[in-house]
Amino acid sequence: MEKIRSRSHYDLNDCKPNREQTWLLHAAVSEGEQAINAWKLWRDNTDLDTVDPASFRLLPVAYRNLVSLGQDDPQIKRLKGVYRHTWYKNQMIYRQTEDILAGFADAGLSPMVLKGAALTERFYHDDGIRFMNDVDLMVPELEFERAAALMKKLDWQPHLYSQEAMLWYYRHRFKHGCAFKKNNIEVDLHSQLLRFLPQDDETLWSSSNEGYWRGQRVHFLNDTDQLFHTCVHGVRWSYAFLSWIPDALIILQDKSPDISWDSLVQKSIQTRTILYLRNAFAYLVDEFQAPIPDEVIRQLRELPVSWIEKREYRTMGQVQTNSIPYQLRRVVLQSSRYRSSSQSPGRPIGLSLTAWIQFLFVHFHPPGLLVKVKAFYRKLLGTLN
Repeated sequence: MEKIRSRSHYDLNDCKPNREQTWLLHAAVSEGEQAINAWKLWRDNTDLDTVDPASFRLLPVAYRNLVSLGQDDPQIKRLKGVYRHTWYKNQMIYRQTEDILAGFADAGLSPMVLKGAALTERFYHDDGIRFMNDVDLMVPELEFERAAALMKKLDWQPHLYSQEAMLWYYRHRFKHGCAFKKNNIEVDLHSQLLRFLPQDDETLWSSSNEGYWRGQRVHFLNDTDQLFHTCVHGVRWSYAFLSWIPDALIILQDKSPDISWDSLVQKSIQTRTILYLRNAFAYLVDEFQAPIPDEVIRQLRELPVSWIEKREYRTMGQVQTNSIPYQLRRVVLQSSRYRSSSQSPGRPIGLSLTAWIQFLFVHFHPPGLLVKVKAFYRKLLGTLN
């Protein structure tokens, strides 16, 4: 079968690594001379003191790979400092998370560990490699309110919005989780895997892997769902937009024979994330010769995608701005996906004025607004009387 030539057939929008970032990625994940040559190019053309945040997160991965290849120049000694700082910071986050997991275990809850913490335990096997700002935990959707109450009991406070708003968003399936903070450490509690993506909760949990994280019994996504989550979440813009690449590659390197490729294609149809997987896979094959079957990419290319899904994919992969046109476009597209998340899996996303009104209604948290309005009128009536 003719090898697919994926070059020019993918578009990561603003999530596409630039030349310097590509050098650093190869220094971090490639083998032998390719990694060494890429490191030298990056080292000689980049100022380590002004490296961008996304590249900074890759430095511990690059350090470990280059040391294994026998490299020991002065710049690599500086990378060791970043690696050791990452290890220390992760220990601080982990120790706080252990208390949460112990509290959950006492209450009969066995959460799922997601993202960096899960990848470190299952694939990296080194607490200093995967840069993290928080730990992500998920509980079954029906257990979210009980888990959130336990977090509060353990002195973790909702971050960015109030307890009332958190529960409002959860009950309307508007947020896929909530950030909690304690002692300047953040732990995100999820009720859904990704925002506005239909989730078969029973299947997700029944097919998960059970194991231990820091001595506590937990769940992990199965290998297929782990790759899906890594890629779909990764090609949406954030300051950490490069981290998904070594994450996906280490999953494929370790678990490629265990991936259910047919299930991945079906999941992309059900969740309307065809473009996310299509472009992520094509990029990984093109740049890193990732072991993804040609037939999978071919199937993803042949699947129909609505124009609004194309527009949404492009918008979510762009650097976020405060410009009015960008924000309006984002709201319209997100409202469409929000409405579609409650419809039959696989149904194309479409525009809807009703969805837009509903989205704004939930977003601006009317219960909190109504409380303020009632308080204002009570005060006004009291003044008049």
